Amino acid sequence: MYKKIGNIVIDIGKSNTKIFLFNEKNQIINSHFKNFKLKKKNNILILDTDKIWEWVCKKINLILKSYTIKQLIPTCHGSAIAFISKKEKLLFGIIDYESNLGNIEKNYKKILPSFNETLTPLLDKGLNLGKQIFFINEKKRSVIKNTKYILTYPQYWNWKLCGKYCSEISYLGCHTHLWNFKKNTYSSLLKKMNLQNKFPKFLTAGKQLGSSILNKNIKVLNGIHDSNASYLLFKNQSFKKFTLISSGTWFVIINNAAKKNILKPHKDMLANIDIFKKALPTIRFMGGREFDFLCKKMKINKNYNLKLNKNSFSKINNNLISPSFTMSGPFGEKKGKINNFSKLSLSNRYIHVCLYIAFMTNYCLDLISSKNNIIIEGPLSRNKIIIKILSALRKKQKVYTSFEKYGTAIGASQLFNSIKRKSVKLNKIKNFYISNITLYYDDWLNKVGG
Repeated sequence: MYKKIGNIVIDIGKSNTKIFLFNEKNQIINSHFKNFKLKKKNNILILDTDKIWEWVCKKINLILKSYTIKQLIPTCHGSAIAFISKKEKLLFGIIDYESNLGNIEKNYKKILPSFNETLTPLLDKGLNLGKQIFFINEKKRSVIKNTKYILTYPQYWNWKLCGKYCSEISYLGCHTHLWNFKKNTYSSLLKKMNLQNKFPKFLTAGKQLGSSILNKNIKVLNGIHDSNASYLLFKNQSFKKFTLISSGTWFVIINNAAKKNILKPHKDMLANIDIFKKALPTIRFMGGREFDFLCKKMKINKNYNLKLNKNSFSKINNNLISPSFTMSGPFGEKKGKINNFSKLSLSNRYIHVCLYIAFMTNYCLDLISSKNNIIIEGPLSRNKIIIKILSALRKKQKVYTSFEKYGTAIGASQLFNSIKRKSVKLNKIKNFYISNITLYYDDWLNKVGG
């Protein structure tokens, strides 16, 4: 029986694990989604990689009944790392970055490299991979003693899929404290812990590693950090300079034209790094998480369908919602507040949630010195209310949304080197007028202490 030819992207996000089947024209023709709960080990949250692996194998074997798969690549959310033993076993478990790592902060600060070296602030909980490694080094010495290699998350899945060890720069250089941006080498942190030799050699994202243990005909490619996969998709398009808002649980905002000297560590600003070792000034906040939280708190369906009219913004209380409701972000040190909303209609509540997310995004765009074209991808690109508010606030810039629903997966698929690069269709947002919107924003900013 003749089987069609395809390729697979495994996209392991914070909220969902996804498998995308691409045809030879680099089009998504099938997808599978699954959410996995966390486990606990010694009061530390652990990713359930056993169940993820079981599900991934099951779905790929199902796909193989109808397709010949040529290539496969993983892309993963940030801040996850694996310790692999000399006996080829996962040690301790992969820590979830929202874990509280206990009383290590004081000692960690003593060996923490300067911001100028790593272009990374000290972040909450386990968001810095360096802090996770320091925690294991301090509290679980037997793990370090028995570790053969330390693998970043996409490279852990590479190892599971084909047994090969390697490192990759877009992940290792992303808010980890492990990379020296000045010298393009490991940071002083790893040298102080004497662990730099625990990382395998660097290979470029997309480099062919070997055949998959699931099927010898599948070639496994070196994986990539998810935000960098999204960036890669748009980097190959017509705009040389642009600001990307990659949305999901996090809104990751990258301005590839910004200078590194604008970064303010206390505002959760940092440098990402692309697969070619170019520093990418970045700011982010948990926009998707905050949107979901506020909708639930204010008793609104997050898919609430609101049609704008001339009265939609007539009853704005720009003191209704103030940041922040999640970890990290430019207002991460503040505790979010929602003033009395019980008497508001559902539509007015929803307008205020959208205003808050738009105001937070606009604030981040100002901090990252965004003056060029703005491209929005991910779930945010489908929220017409927030997009219109944002376009009214950024009237001097062109705002585009991507028609691609799964930018991370399609970005990762650009690394299937035998396939022609996909041209991305962008939707230019028409200028939207909201009376006094800039005054509303300035007043909100003054009240929240921006």
